[in-house]
Amino acid sequence: MVLTVKQRNALKNAPPKARSSLLRNFNSQTAKVRTQKIPQRRPTQPPRPVVAKVPRPLRMERHPLNAFNNIHLPLPERTAPYIVTSLVESLEVSTASYGQVVIVAQRSGYDPEFNLGPVTDYIAIVYNAADTVDKADSALLTPLKVARHKLADGLPRGYNSTFFSLKHRLHNLSARIECLGTTGAGMPPGDTFVGRVTMAETGSTSSAFRSASTYYDAFVDKARSVGVLRSITNASLQRRPLTMHAIVAEPERYKEWSDLYIPPASAGINALDTWPGLTPLIWYIPPQIGDSVVSFRMNIAMQFCSRHPDVLVARANHRQQEPSTHSAWNAAVSSVEDIGEAIGAYDVGRVVAAVVA
Repeated sequence: MVLTVKQRNALKNAPPKARSSLLRNFNSQTAKVRTQKIPQRRPTQPPRPVVAKVPRPLRMERHPLNAFNNIHLPLPERTAPYIVTSLVESLEVSTASYGQVVIVAQRSGYDPEFNLGPVTDYIAIVYNAADTVDKADSALLTPLKVARHKLADGLPRGYNSTFFSLKHRLHNLSARIECLGTTGAGMPPGDTFVGRVTMAETGSTSSAFRSASTYYDAFVDKARSVGVLRSITNASLQRRPLTMHAIVAEPERYKEWSDLYIPPASAGINALDTWPGLTPLIWYIPPQIGDSVVSFRMNIAMQFCSRHPDVLVARANHRQQEPSTHSAWNAAVSSVEDIGEAIGAYDVGRVVAAVVA
């Protein structure tokens, strides 16, 4: 055993009787030092490659109030069993020498014989923006195009030939607009305006609509001036579609179950009021520029809750839906209201990039 200088001095100065015990302590300390493991250096790791982080898509595409997916968020209250049905209707529109106003909303009918206010199957109507709405004969005007959902296809008629034997409620309403191209060379010229309006501002149930002279004055003019309608170029619509979602306008009317009324013809539908449960989606197409005709397609997605009578086989598919919590419902409605600067329109391509347009 090799002692250090300090240990040798300590033995030399220690009394003779204590030197043996002191030497044993020095031996034990030296043995502990020898048995200790010497930490080894970890081999140097090569630097990790820099990987670009891909942003996760926003939850809007899988949002429960997006009618294009199959997610159903029940109301925060107990209801009777019902069936959830998702439908998609397509509407193609092209630019013309005049402006066009597309109103996406259910229309409420009225039957004087039964004194009812049911909801019709009209889901979108295309008007000439210059058509008058304040004349007595405005109900006789035939719109340019209409889109009707097929919720009642194959169902038996009710007590009247225009009434169907089911109760229904429109739960979600969304629209996706894309540009199909132009007849001219290059990118499609011009722009379009999209957004949603509340029933308190415009619409067939408000005084603003009744006092307006044209559909442009009722749904577009003031909405554009205050920024409710968003401007987007047709070229950008050709690259990436744009999606809109309706929000709850009147909660009490939104929760009501209505009869389904099928008008016999498209004439006279201008007299039908828009259903106030959800906010109407507005799309204004300005007159075409030059000779280039721009074509568009609007896909309208709907989610219905319906109840069928006992005589139908569909009654067996009714389910008792567990009500959602008030916090979950409020969070879903609030997030839809905040999308797209509170006008209801956002860019599908930018959602994938996690940036709300």
